[in-house]
Amino acid sequence: MERAQQRVEGRNFDIRKTLIKFDDVMNDQRQVIFGQRLKILKSEDILDTLKSFLEEVIEDLLITKKNYQLLRPYECLH
Repeated sequence: MERAQQRVEGRNFDIRKTLIKFDDVMNDQRQVIFGQRLKILKSEDILDTLKSFLEEVIEDLLITKKNYQLLRPYECLH
């Protein structure tokens, strides 16, 4: 019975540890979004700010596509 209780407690600990990691990631993402929001709200020229964000997104997408093609060259021939 004690061994079963220890396994349950160990499993619960692992679950809590994983949830804390997810929470940390969510907090990091929240900080980025709030930072971007603040930058837009304080911006004199919102178009330049939005253009910069869009350029970053496009660059990230191109890098992701390139990396994917490097990992799976034969699947990306279409």
